[in-house]
Amino acid sequence: MIRSLYVHIPFCQDICAYCDFCRAKYDRGLVDRYLEVLAEELKIKAIDHDLLTIYIGGGTPTALNDEQLERLLIILQPYTKIVNEYTIEINPETLTPTKARLLQKYHINRVSLGIQTFNPRLLQLINRHHDKKTIDQAMSLLAQVNIDNISFDLMYGLPTQTLEDFITSINEAFKYPIKHLSLYNLTIEEHSQFGREKLTALNSELCDEMYFTALKLINEHGFVQYETSNFAKEGYLSQHNLTYWHYEDFYGVGLGAAGKLDHHRYTNTTNFVKYLNCEYVAEAVINDEVGYLFELLMMGLRLKDGVILDQTDKDTLIKYFNTELTSLINDGYLCLNDDHLKATDSGFFILNDLLIKFLP
Repeated sequence: MIRSLYVHIPFCQDICAYCDFCRAKYDRGLVDRYLEVLAEELKIKAIDHDLLTIYIGGGTPTALNDEQLERLLIILQPYTKIVNEYTIEINPETLTPTKARLLQKYHINRVSLGIQTFNPRLLQLINRHHDKKTIDQAMSLLAQVNIDNISFDLMYGLPTQTLEDFITSINEAFKYPIKHLSLYNLTIEEHSQFGREKLTALNSELCDEMYFTALKLINEHGFVQYETSNFAKEGYLSQHNLTYWHYEDFYGVGLGAAGKLDHHRYTNTTNFVKYLNCEYVAEAVINDEVGYLFELLMMGLRLKDGVILDQTDKDTLIKYFNTELTSLINDGYLCLNDDHLKATDSGFFILNDLLIKFLP
């Protein structure tokens, strides 16, 4: 039984300079049509009603107007009867008292706030339109509707960003009563504004210094690192994202969304015309045993606790990659105890290099 659903809302009031996701400037008529098609996709894919997590991402879901946001939440309401974690992504400047009350009315209980940085100069550079005042207002509105499971997103590696800039943002974030923090190292994508302008990210040495400095500061605030980029207070790990990292099955609906069922994966089209024509899936993949194992390791080794291998997975690992596995264990990068495979502290921070060893 599939217990998690991701819903993609690709609309934004403004496009961030680093963004290469499936997104478009808000247009009322286009949103209305999109919601109609989204509702139809949910029916066609026969989404299970016994979901445990729902995640509404984007884009900026709260870029929708009040009527459209409520329409979205009504569409999703039949799937929420036993959901225990219901998340929505929000940009601070898009949250209004009415929208906050809608989140409460439809039982959303977790919010991911896109902060990215507290530095006004960097906010302007990345084309974000909030400031500390709007963050304060958003946090106040969420408190008024009793939503206290809040995650902040922060970025590092931004062009011209200094270590001091990033330290300030980390310290500012912890002035708020957040339960979760996600850190993202900027990758400049070809089709983003940064990519078109040929900007370059910071050098890797400085990015590494930012990351390791953040680890120290975050630990001092009592947050535990449970995944390469994610940190939480005890009891507030993202249950929806753990579905991905545990390589469990999940549904994905909306433009560019992905889903997984056993060895089958699908990715929806990123073409608005096709999607609005109800041509949902652009790619469907059936993994063989080696491809499945690689994706299991790629997701599971991101977790501090590593991945649990069933007997089939373990047999496949030994059959195809015994030499690589033995070498990485002997070199102190991986640890295998019975059915539990995890990266050591030294291996955790060069994870991409380790995963290359298991490429099909």
